[in-house]
Amino acid sequence: MKQVFLHRFPRSVGGREVDTIMAFVASREFEQGRVAAELEREIDVRLVPDELVIVCRESIADDVARDFMGSGSLLRLRERLLPDTPTTLLSFNESGIEIRRQVLSTLDKPSNVELDDLLRRGATAIFRSNGGFVEATSAYHFRNPSGRHTSRFMRLSNILVRQPEITLLGVCALKYVSTRTRRIYVDTPSLFAVVAAMNDVRESEAALPPISADSYRSYHGVRTYAHFDLEHAVAMVSASSSGGLARILEDRGFDLQAVVHLLFLGNRTPAITVSIDLHRDADNPGGFNFATEGNGDGDCSLCATGSLPITLEGDQFDVAGPQPEPLVITRTPAHTALRELMDRHAGTRTFRVNGGLPVRQYAVDPDAVGSVGDALKRLNYLAAAKIPGRLGHCVAANEGSRKFAQRLLAAAGSGVKVLLPDEFEDAVAKAGKPFDDPILVAAAVVGGGRQLLDISRRLRSCPDAPIVYFAGIVTTPSADRTKVLASSLALTSNPANHPLVILDGSTCRRRTRRTHGTPNCRCLTRSPTPVPC
Repeated sequence: MKQVFLHRFPRSVGGREVDTIMAFVASREFEQGRVAAELEREIDVRLVPDELVIVCRESIADDVARDFMGSGSLLRLRERLLPDTPTTLLSFNESGIEIRRQVLSTLDKPSNVELDDLLRRGATAIFRSNGGFVEATSAYHFRNPSGRHTSRFMRLSNILVRQPEITLLGVCALKYVSTRTRRIYVDTPSLFAVVAAMNDVRESEAALPPISADSYRSYHGVRTYAHFDLEHAVAMVSASSSGGLARILEDRGFDLQAVVHLLFLGNRTPAITVSIDLHRDADNPGGFNFATEGNGDGDCSLCATGSLPITLEGDQFDVAGPQPEPLVITRTPAHTALRELMDRHAGTRTFRVNGGLPVRQYAVDPDAVGSVGDALKRLNYLAAAKIPGRLGHCVAANEGSRKFAQRLLAAAGSGVKVLLPDEFEDAVAKAGKPFDDPILVAAAVVGGGRQLLDISRRLRSCPDAPIVYFAGIVTTPSADRTKVLASSLALTSNPANHPLVILDGSTCRRRTRRTHGTPNCRCLTRSPTPVPC
């Protein structure tokens, strides 16, 4: 079992950076072999430090000093340190107060680093390395028991991993717990391990009786807890960013000075008693930045982005189980447009339910698009209005769009031949020069629009030709995607943009990224049997 916690950090001394190792000895006895092994392993990996500071209980400080200067296991370590490497022994008492500062090297002066700074840096490193924060994602964030919404919260149980680290956290808190204290009320059972470490130090250093501990269960139970005995008592909060729980404890009779926050990262006021301040500053460069989110129920910037609040409950800040929410189904303007679309194509077999792959719930038959009824009337009108009379060529996006293209030509009174893209390119090559008369591009069914964009690139061989894109049924994932497609097809250096005419359309979110006409696509335009793309 590890008996020492090592923390290595740079600090500024007299304008130069000093590489410092703190060796925090947690046990009641000093086993020099284990301590020497840990330090030698650190030196093997990251070389000799500029400074070594050993922190221990005052009750074993004499043993540490004697063994370090003796001929035992620490001799090899001492020989590996440079002759002028300053080594300092710091000891603490039952209240976590520095008692001894002794030089263990040939230098006359001990290190000037403060014990409180060492403990704060070490505790912050423990918090960071053990993942003290539980982080939200873009999909969800947290709602604290206090009602505040946040993107992360501190969970003490995450960092209570090794005994030396727990003892260091306990020593940080001892300074704020009087030797007369007999009871500690904690917000979470995770603090019982820290209280046990505090009791161990108090007993070894001053033979003080153990402090009894009980949990008031944080926000969940602080208002109803019936066993508070305020005489010689301290209330402890595992972690906080607001001090809100301390104010409730004050209402229950505690003096604010008797409410100790083990971990704190927030807007601190002089009234808040903090053992370990996790803020990043000059004395704690490994700390964390804090930004007030200020989010609450009904006014949450995280909720406004679509992130879902996950409620935390209980004294362990556990994620609550599924919570029922009322769901009211309402009609929106989109229903009207969809109903009109279906009315125009009713009975035409244009749409078929579950027509093919199981991942899609509908299929569109390109042969039936704009073939009869109101859909044909709409096609005839748009074709007469949008297709130029001096039409020179017609390109069908794929074989499945051939009949749709023929209906457009009939409605426009044009007798040009329907060509597929490859056939059109052959015609340009045979002519020996680019066409400059109007070109109609017809696509019966458009999904993402990739095939139309591909045809648009192929038609760059005729830069002076006006182009009209005519789509039958457009089922893009969103209205914005349709706008992007139309603007992409419109690009030209000529005086007028190329228009995209749409017979009918509906926004349908897709579960696949396949598009009509791609090599791996089993779409309607490539099969006589309606198979969705």
